[in-house]
Amino acid sequence: MNTNTMNNSHKLSQYVIATDPFSKGKFRVVYSSRSGKINILKEEIYQSLLNGHFENNSDEILAKLKNDAILVPAEEDELRTIIDENHKVVAGEKALYYAIQPSANCQLGCGYCGQVHTADKIKKDYYANLLSRIEEKLETNSQYETLSIAWFGGEPLMGLSNIKELSDKFQEMAKDRGMGYHAKMVTNGLALKRKIFYDLVENYKLNFFEVTLDGTAEYHDTRRHTKSGNKSFDLILKNIIDITSDPRFETSKASINIRCNVDATNHEGVEGLIELLDGLDLLSKVGFYTAPIHSWGNDAHLASLEKNDYAAFEISCLQKVIKSNPNKALVPTQRKPVVCMTVKKDSELVDAFGNVYNCTEVSQVPTYEKRQDLKINNIKEKQKDFNAERPMSNWYEDVADGKFPCSTCSILPICGGQCPKSWYEDISPCPSIKFNIKERLMLHVIKNAPSKKQMVPADV
Repeated sequence: MNTNTMNNSHKLSQYVIATDPFSKGKFRVVYSSRSGKINILKEEIYQSLLNGHFENNSDEILAKLKNDAILVPAEEDELRTIIDENHKVVAGEKALYYAIQPSANCQLGCGYCGQVHTADKIKKDYYANLLSRIEEKLETNSQYETLSIAWFGGEPLMGLSNIKELSDKFQEMAKDRGMGYHAKMVTNGLALKRKIFYDLVENYKLNFFEVTLDGTAEYHDTRRHTKSGNKSFDLILKNIIDITSDPRFETSKASINIRCNVDATNHEGVEGLIELLDGLDLLSKVGFYTAPIHSWGNDAHLASLEKNDYAAFEISCLQKVIKSNPNKALVPTQRKPVVCMTVKKDSELVDAFGNVYNCTEVSQVPTYEKRQDLKINNIKEKQKDFNAERPMSNWYEDVADGKFPCSTCSILPICGGQCPKSWYEDISPCPSIKFNIKERLMLHVIKNAPSKKQMVPADV
């Protein structure tokens, strides 16, 4: 290859992130958020890329840098490429993702929750229209190979009978079409008893559960107590222990993820929770991650830690988690072409009142009750009356037009913008990885004891 030609035909990708030099300034970890590839480069190689002196490198090195999308064609509009590829993935989705809130109720009275809970459950009178709407989507879009159902709340387990009745119908629908079927649930875990868990897994094909613990009992119970003020931590933790200690757990192929919501009032209790879970040998059995409190149509996000403070806090938590779970991913190796259900052409959420949205964050939230622009319609209405203009569905093109900072962000390929609704509300939802990716990369290298595959050239 003529290196002068290479200099003119390629450039350093805008989606490359590099750590500070390490090992006495000899190396850097270089990551492409476009390809998900991690490389360890000699400092002189990295500097040659920054300065556009590609001729200083061998053909072997240049070929690898091109393959890993560290070097890209000089004339390429990378943002447009990313947006177009995202559109292509969305259009070719093989699974129809549909979310349902079987109950508007919840046992807990979490202070940061933006929802109003009532005793309402999705009416059986709505079943026929709900099934008809899903069937219509499957019939008009032949690319779907799987029906994927998500159960949300309120607290979905307060509508357990609805879940079972509808799950039977969904499984039958998928079977009749020769499709795959799976389901997941986001639950507070209070009613997730072992018997209920395995009934849902074995008979209703749920294979993923997300449960929230907001720190140790001292912190969790001050914020995630029942509406009558009773504690919930011990009951939820006992449920998780009972489920994961059952011999069926490993063979069930079902998984549990523990989410820990974090703000300025409970962050001091998170590392204690990690230590507790580790001591109970749970970190090797379940997933665990922290998430900053976000706005849910309220001002809950104002209690969050500052972005950089949370990012540093998260690194400390990750260091503890990977000691017990070395397989914990620290940096994405795959793109995120589908940011959320908002951009999916057929995905929707139906709440307990039959309201239909293409966002999981707006139902049962008073702030959005009068926002007809966020509602597609109600499941009891005739389908011809549904809003054909899906709210916020022009997200990717708005990014491409430079309406949001995402258009110039180096992690867009692995982030997708995080939360379109937040951006449209003038709230930055930028994820913590934007602020701690260099630390994550160094942790990755330390954890994996720099493999030869990641070193350029291979014989470094």
